[in-house]
Amino acid sequence: MISRTFCLLSVFFSAMAIAAPVDLAALKTRAEKGEAQAQYELAEAHYWGRHNATIDHNASHHWASKSAKQNHAQGTYRLGVMQVLGHGTTAQLKEGVQRLAKALPQLEKGGAEARFQHALLIMSGVAIDPSTTKVNELVKASAEAGLPEAQFRMGLLNVGVGARAAKRIPQPQEAKLWWTKAAAQGHELAQFHLAELHADGRHQMQNNATARQWFQKSAEGGLAIAQNRLGHLHLRGWGGPVDANASAQWIRKAAEQGTAPAQRDLGLLYYQGAGVAKSVPDAYYWLALAAQQGLTDARQAVEGMGELLTSDQLFTVTKRLRQFQAQPTPATQRYSYGLEYANPRLLRIINFEYANQRADQGDLAAKRILVDFYFSGMSDGQEKLIERDGAKVVGLVRELAEKDDTFGMWNLAVMYNQGVTQTERNPKDPTKIEQVTLVARDFNASAKWLQKAAGKGDTRSMVALAIAYEKGEGVDRNQTTAWKFYTQAAQKGDPDAMYGIAVAIEDKWPAASKEPVPRLEWLRKAAELGNVHSQYALYEAHLEGKGVPKDSGHARRWVTRAAQQGFPPAQFKLGAMLANGDGGAKDNVQALKWLYLAANARIEEAGRDFKRLQPTLTADEISRVRQAVEDYLPVPERDPDASAAPPQDIKALLALAQKGDAEAQVKLAQLQAQGSGGEGIERAQAYKWYTLAGEKGNAQAQAELPELISKMSTDELLEGRRLVRQAKEKKP
Repeated sequence: MISRTFCLLSVFFSAMAIAAPVDLAALKTRAEKGEAQAQYELAEAHYWGRHNATIDHNASHHWASKSAKQNHAQGTYRLGVMQVLGHGTTAQLKEGVQRLAKALPQLEKGGAEARFQHALLIMSGVAIDPSTTKVNELVKASAEAGLPEAQFRMGLLNVGVGARAAKRIPQPQEAKLWWTKAAAQGHELAQFHLAELHADGRHQMQNNATARQWFQKSAEGGLAIAQNRLGHLHLRGWGGPVDANASAQWIRKAAEQGTAPAQRDLGLLYYQGAGVAKSVPDAYYWLALAAQQGLTDARQAVEGMGELLTSDQLFTVTKRLRQFQAQPTPATQRYSYGLEYANPRLLRIINFEYANQRADQGDLAAKRILVDFYFSGMSDGQEKLIERDGAKVVGLVRELAEKDDTFGMWNLAVMYNQGVTQTERNPKDPTKIEQVTLVARDFNASAKWLQKAAGKGDTRSMVALAIAYEKGEGVDRNQTTAWKFYTQAAQKGDPDAMYGIAVAIEDKWPAASKEPVPRLEWLRKAAELGNVHSQYALYEAHLEGKGVPKDSGHARRWVTRAAQQGFPPAQFKLGAMLANGDGGAKDNVQALKWLYLAANARIEEAGRDFKRLQPTLTADEISRVRQAVEDYLPVPERDPDASAAPPQDIKALLALAQKGDAEAQVKLAQLQAQGSGGEGIERAQAYKWYTLAGEKGNAQAQAELPELISKMSTDELLEGRRLVRQAKEKKP
């Protein structure tokens, strides 16, 4: 009890230290005397509105410039961010990126805030081939030091939001812990997300009363989206009594800040007379404001409403619309500033500019990034920001391949395998469009480059060579050689190779006849490492009881992982399971979301199920489905460009695990459960480490242990329990 109290007090005093009041006048005096740190702190105060300073980006730019001139790393960072975003100055992308690149190596040596800024730069694209582990370590270290923004970001990473999510599978309990820490320090957006977590029934922590409390705190802090959400809770009586007047008051606060959904909702309240006096002119006014910001349903609602107004009313409303000025609170403003909340499109542009600068210096990794940009292109919906350019893609890939870069070799092999054409205008007659061949299809050339890349250890190329030998494309057909490449890649941790082995065993290849590991074990290993086909195969196995006990709960967990990665057949099956309540709770909103996504991928059965289920949902549920579809992004469980799973230092993990490090215990358990630790599958040992970590409160261990137990024999389970007792007895 004493140690727990001490821990809580430590967190409390850490938060107090960060939130300590600052004398703004004294800070300005130090800044005027030329102190670089004070100049930076004053720039931050005016940028974010900290310490009761007004948000003033001109003043922030002034002080950041002075700090940067003295080579202060964080002052340089802030000035670079402002140049990139055009805050307090005209946008200067190239200069801003150069300045951010200059600050990058210095920030890692600083305190919690500097290390977090270092992580933000990497996440924002001001780095080449950044380490996911490194980024997460930087964010976590800053969060543990008490920085609320880093704590908020850790919460996002743990629910799979962000390019470098800390967990392959969302961990809402861990997110809750981090958001609670940030919320306690007054971070309004963390309070909002914490409220959403309690309002969302998917994570077994639904509590409308708790959700309302956190929405209330966030709304009182001035966050517009929380004010609008709180208004809806009051209107529906979720977590407390129905109060239409309070609902209208909170929604109005958000609407006056310029939040389009709140403006739409306030317009509807006026039209219905809910919490406010019924007024068609006021309904028209607020709906029109929302429609001006592009809300389709607001535009549809306001169409024809003008006919209900007199000419005088219409004149007055039109005048009000011209005069409207949004008045966002500092809280709402803060969460739209900085690289922390920058538009993803802008972050891509920053990454492109940085890659160009590094490529000009001969950086091969930067050229890899440019391949992706010129292959995909980029548009903001109206203007093409980066033109797709097949010729540049081919040129860069050839250059990389000829310099023994495995990325280049792999992609050149793919180009020869598929052939590359590009549509161009005829230079002699611009009115004519013609197909130009950039790379002719050539299986022999493809196999040659695959052989080179495989020789350098590239597991993707090993798998592709296995398929080439299996099909006889560019090489003589040979199952024995195909099996050799599959096993080589699998030994390096490649899940696609593991799936290939499972298929070869199922197809009864002669080369696979002596394979000691069963097909289902290979499928499990590949599925755990993110292979979507293996995940789907395990869903089918558990659903039908083929080789494993029939278990719809296990089936649902596997098909969920495949669906979240964007696999349309899995999305269809998950939608059906959610609609029927198979393997877990019934959820028509989530069911309709997955069915819509599958139907959009042209799975006809999903389209039919969607049409059948849609009429059974309420208008509010349909709105939630629409939002869920808009929010959906596929979450790959692994980097598609990764050559192999990163090596694990087993001895180092074991040493940490034996000292009681819960995260090391979980990692060790995962390796032993999958047989990736070099010693084969050791379920009893995995059970021991999962149990010890789970007893410390580690949410990931608690979530993954039941899956392990389902695979264990009685003897393995008894041995695991013995090992747990033995480990506890050894404790001093």
